[in-house]
Amino acid sequence: MNFQEKLKTWPREQIWNEYCGYLNLSIDSYMYIQNRLMLEQIHRWKSSPLGQQLLNGKDPVSIDEFRNMMPLTDYFDYAEKLLKKDKNSLPDDPAVWIQTTWEGGIRPIKLAPYSRDMLDVYRHNMLSVALLSSSHGNEDFDLQAGDRVLYGGAPLPYATGLIPSLLNEEIKIRMAPRRK
Repeated sequence: MNFQEKLKTWPREQIWNEYCGYLNLSIDSYMYIQNRLMLEQIHRWKSSPLGQQLLNGKDPVSIDEFRNMMPLTDYFDYAEKLLKKDKNSLPDDPAVWIQTTWEGGIRPIKLAPYSRDMLDVYRHNMLSVALLSSSHGNEDFDLQAGDRVLYGGAPLPYATGLIPSLLNEEIKIRMAPRRK
C-alpha cells in the first residue's frame, strides 16, 4: 500500500507512527535499532567480493570488530569497480547508478550504486521529512495528494533526481517547475 492509499485508509496516528515514530523512542531504543541495522549491513557487505577484498578475508561479527578490522577508505579504493559498474562485486544488484563529481578534470565523475532496498529506505525517509515539514505537531500534518512542491534539485543521474520519482511512487505531488 502506498502513502496516498494510507492517507485514505489509515488513522493519522498510524501514519505518523510509521514515518515519524522514531521521534518518540528513547536513546537506548533508538541505538538498539541502529546497531541491529548496522550489523545487518555489515553481514551483507562482508560477504560481497568488494567487502572480502577490503577486509582481507577477515570476518567481523560485531560493530566494534568491524571498526577495528576495516581500513579507512576513500572513493579511490572503490573507483575501479564502481566506475566500471561492476555489479558482481557488490552485495546487491544496483537499481540505479547515481553520479556526482570527483576532482574536477582529473576524474570527472563518481558513480555510486543504489539497490532497491536503499531506494526504499530513501523513499521512506523522504516521506518522513515531508510529514515533518508539513506538521504542526504530533499527528497534525497537512501532506496530501496534489500538493505542489517547489523543487530545484538536479535531475537523474544525480541523487537529487531520485526525489521526484521516489515520491511519485508513493503520492502524487506536483513539482514546480514541471520537469520534462
